[in-house]
Formats: sequence, C-alpha cells, structure tokens
Amino acid sequence: MMGRGTRKAEGKDDCLVLDFTGTARRLGPVDTITIDRRPGKKGAPDAAKVSDIRAKECPNCKTLAALNARTCIVCGHEWSMDRARHEAEADDVAILSRDLKKQAPEEIAVVTWTARRHQKQGSKDSLRVTYAAGLMSYQEWVLFEHGGPGRYRAEAWWKRHGGALPVPECVEEALNRWAELVQPTHVQVRKNGKWFDLVGRRFAHDESEAA
Repeated sequence: MMGRGTRKAEGKDDCLVLDFTGTARRLGPVDTITIDRRPGKKGAPDAAKVSDIRAKECPNCKTLAALNARTCIVCGHEWSMDRARHEAEADDVAILSRDLKKQAPEEIAVVTWTARRHQKQGSKDSLRVTYAAGLMSYQEWVLFEHGGPGRYRAEAWWKRHGGALPVPECVEEALNRWAELVQPTHVQVRKNGKWFDLVGRRFAHDESEAA
C-alpha cells in the first residue's frame, strides 16, 4: 500500500502516512522489511491459508463475499455500512529507513552491564556489551581487534567509559581491565525494526558537571 506514496515524482517531497495499526512499529521501515516465504513443493505456488483470503463470511449462509459487498448474493443478508468513529492515534515512527535518525531516541535507565567475547565465523572477535534495564537488555559490539573506523570507535568508546590509556589492543585485554570502566546510568536507544540501535549514553558525572 506504500508503493504509490513512496514513488518519486516531480514536485513531491514528502508523503504523510497515518499508521493506526502499529505496523511500522512492529515491522520497521517499509524499505527494510523482508518476507519469510515458505514454498510448498518444487514448482508449485505457495498454498493459500484461510487467514490470507480477503473476504467476509455471511452470518446466515456462511457464503464468502467481497469485503465491500453490501448484500449476500445467496441469501440476501445486508451488511451495515455504518463505520464506527476512529478514536485511535497514529504512530509517530519512521516509515523509511532514512528517517530513523530523525526520531528522538528513548532513554533507558541501566540496572547493570556485562561484557563477553563475541565470536563470528570469518570475522575478528569483538567485545559484546549488554546493558540490562529491567526485563529488557540492549547490546553493542566494540571492535578492539578490527582496523579502520571500527578500531577508532572502540578507542573512543573506551575513553568515554573512563578507561585508562593505552586503549586495549584486544578483547582479552579489555575484559581483564573491565574494572577500569564506569557503567553509564542511562542509554539512549532507537527502534530499528524488531531491534534497537544504541545511539547514546549518560553517566552520573555528566549530571554533576551540568549542575
């Protein structure tokens, strides 16, 4: 349904989408959604389920009719066309992935944090940091052993959390020196589909400095 709205055209800069069903909040931006196809036998089309049929059932004779049908063609039952007034509010979330950064992040109080080595086949090890906040937890990966931007961000991350210099060269060293670091009191997260991006953090000394 978003195809026409997101199609480029001369003189069209924006498209207003009123999402009353929470679809974008559940599935994320429309240009990042992936479809989980479950095909049947080789060469055969996917089997349709009853829940996939866009129709309504006549309460009298059980005949299926189009959603906009006013009268059942079999028994003559008439559906009411009166629509209840819509009192819901639309979701204020990103419709396109490029708009994610425009959303204000949500700030979450951190109860505790932990770190462990993360291993992925075909890639160098990284430090996986988990921030626990009540029943939820949020994760980020610090790339001490990677080069380029990954290493640069790891050095900035270590200094931001109060770690002493020199910055650890590897994950093992970072874990051994974990006690040097200061746990943030809050993290800022932004929903990205079914995951969360950790986009900021706040420390107790930030508040004291501001005061």
